[in-house]
Amino acid sequence: MIEQTLFNYTNGDILELNGESYTGYYNVTNDQHYSGRKIAASSSFLTIKDNALGNFIKEKLYFNRIPVETLSLPYSHNDIMFEPGEFINQNSINAKLEKLNANYLELFNFTSTQTNDLPENFVGFIGASATNVESFGLNVTPPNRANVGLVWAAAGLQNIHRIEVIPRKLGPLQTTPDNFLSIYTTLSGIYAFDCPNLASNTTFTFRASSALVDGFNTRPYNHIADITTNGKDLLYVSDIAHNQIYRLYIDPLVNDSRITGNDLNYLNQGGVEINTTGNGILSSADLIEYGLGELYTYNRGSNTFVVLGKDLSFKRRLTNREIKKHPPVSFTINTVEKKLYVLLSNYTILKIPTDFKTAIESITLDNTFFPIESPKKIFFSKNNSNIYYVMTTLNLYKYFNVGANVPIGIFNWVKTNVPSLTSDGFLQPADELWDAVILDENNNYDSLFILNKKIAGYSVSTNEYTGVDKILRCNEANSRIKLLENELFRSFDLNDIFVNDQYFNSLTLNKSFKKLIFNMDILSSYLQSKFLLEYNQFDDLKSSGKVALTATPVFTKEYNMFTGSNEVVTPQVLNRCTSKIIDYQEYLLSILQGKLINEKYTRTELVYIAT
Repeated sequence: MIEQTLFNYTNGDILELNGESYTGYYNVTNDQHYSGRKIAASSSFLTIKDNALGNFIKEKLYFNRIPVETLSLPYSHNDIMFEPGEFINQNSINAKLEKLNANYLELFNFTSTQTNDLPENFVGFIGASATNVESFGLNVTPPNRANVGLVWAAAGLQNIHRIEVIPRKLGPLQTTPDNFLSIYTTLSGIYAFDCPNLASNTTFTFRASSALVDGFNTRPYNHIADITTNGKDLLYVSDIAHNQIYRLYIDPLVNDSRITGNDLNYLNQGGVEINTTGNGILSSADLIEYGLGELYTYNRGSNTFVVLGKDLSFKRRLTNREIKKHPPVSFTINTVEKKLYVLLSNYTILKIPTDFKTAIESITLDNTFFPIESPKKIFFSKNNSNIYYVMTTLNLYKYFNVGANVPIGIFNWVKTNVPSLTSDGFLQPADELWDAVILDENNNYDSLFILNKKIAGYSVSTNEYTGVDKILRCNEANSRIKLLENELFRSFDLNDIFVNDQYFNSLTLNKSFKKLIFNMDILSSYLQSKFLLEYNQFDDLKSSGKVALTATPVFTKEYNMFTGSNEVVTPQVLNRCTSKIIDYQEYLLSILQGKLINEKYTRTELVYIAT
């Protein structure tokens, strides 16, 4: 059975292909490393470089230090102590050595983190220019991200509901597109543009639009709730007014192919099940997502998830109590874990196996959200399988999938003037984030497209929207900020550290202890700095760069860290040695903790007391 563990991007410092450094995406499948996000016929076998970073990756571990978290080791003194009378053999000793090595690997993990000042690279916004409202395309803001032309919308696209982006015309060896296809839907129409993939001012070319299901049929789109694609040639459109999902062939738009004269070629539809009970397969399928060769739908009318085949044939369905109690607002497919990640209206995330056969897990996000924001969308990174995003109506939060359930960082929309801050520190609700997608590129970042709507343009009395739609583009890097001068040093891995013979003695035990200590010694020698933390004006703890250490960390070695040549190997002797090694690890942990450079002060507030 093929079992994928993760995918990530390497800059050439971890893996080799045929003896040469490999740069690009890699995946871990069946405990082996291959090129690409997932194993395929074109994948190549990769070997791990023999260095500390390679040893870390070999254990299939993730770098997941949250910039502002208080650090702790996975195993304490009590976890590694032998009990009095506990049987000592090769297996029991190796179990303790494995925990000590796990602590070292976590220390290595703590030597880097990602920035929490997001987005790292704001490219610009997609909309009409201030000088020419008919010129629809990418507009670049100045370095200070001042508001230029954001008040303009493209003609005919003042009410975008959903967006999709697909790479166009990739050559046989091409992984990053020169152009991409952008698809925008209103409630009653589909629009497609050919877009140069440039980080500069550029005009998008109109390719196709349709207000009718197949371009010439008399049935118009009435309420397009959601769209999704297979990333290649198929577009799925859910119209909840018709209670149908339509499958369109869009290869002519993606690859300039010509099978018919229609760029949005209607293939078939699905959704209504004709039977004596009158029950339909779909019931207001306002959330749809394609993945793993199937189409997943959430039906608000019946509080059910329904899975359809690629051709829209019925496969299976699911509902549960939590879905009924807190209706989903969004879901995404984790293709590595083969699970649906369902974002509920109360910010809880359900992890549902795609076969609907095994237990459902739940995640509670630990950060505090603004009272005036509400959950909007969840989606996974296309650059790092251990990263996902949760979008609210006002902000975008970035999380590690394996790690703490607090954000890596929060996108700072203040820098883009979308929305502004009031005097009491709350975000103005005049603008609202509506949708977000990632362009599939072979780069070490997520190419994010985020739909922003100026909801102040909505008229309750006329039920019409006259506001401004614009799409913000960011290249969100997942690169690490490092505290080590060098992380490519030689180190001992777990197999080196293990006792490999059941007939061990003090000499063989000391070799294992010395290898553990060597790893920590060399880690200490390359440790150059520590992270700075500070509270901002809103009492939020933020990462604030790093500061150089005044001296290289030094831990005084003792003979008690080793077994004596004539000592009997007893639980007490082993506990003495392992306890000293953990003392060393906790010493390094204290140095790796972030340094707080100010204090948290509660702002002065006026309090009125009724008398």
